[in-house]
Amino acid sequence: MKNRIIKKAQEQFLQFGYSRVRVSDIATELAISKKTVYNHFKGKEELLYSVIENFQDEIESQLEELEQEQRTDYRDEVFAELEVVGNWVNKLSLLLHDLKRTFPKAYEQLWKAEREIIVERTMKKLEKGVSLGLLHADQRTQIAMVVFLLATQRIAEPDFKDTIPQKLLENLPGDPRELLREIVLLISEGIKRNDTNDYE
Repeated sequence: MKNRIIKKAQEQFLQFGYSRVRVSDIATELAISKKTVYNHFKGKEELLYSVIENFQDEIESQLEELEQEQRTDYRDEVFAELEVVGNWVNKLSLLLHDLKRTFPKAYEQLWKAEREIIVERTMKKLEKGVSLGLLHADQRTQIAMVVFLLATQRIAEPDFKDTIPQKLLENLPGDPRELLREIVLLISEGIKRNDTNDYE
């Protein structure tokens, strides 16, 4: 039952944001009493932190599955992981925005969990690219990771386009996943070694 409550709370928080969902809403969706929810969680705040842990487990699980797949093309590996990251950035957008406004402490914890996963995975991919002789083994690679992290965090904000001049938005992809992909393509050109033809 505890896992069912976490899953339903996750679904509701992603769809409506944290502040708009009540414990009674979650209980109603599961056809259980509020008391049953409180038997497992002290309140909505504790439930939220369990949801954040579940987010982390799900992202890591999806990325681990990709690790098990045998891919011969380095760029395919990079973009397969990017697709997972992009999907989660898209999913978490509303919740992150709501938490940043109403519950900054939880916002920081959620973004910290997401950031740690991105840093760990990105570092592994960059190190592999360097070991394969595809990427520069210098400061540019670390700077590229910083740029990607900043882009990921900003794109996760629903209002990020409001801070960008309209003229610059005209040709930008509307889907955050596609925008992240284009950013990675741009960054990768800056850290790819010139004596390699492609990420093969």
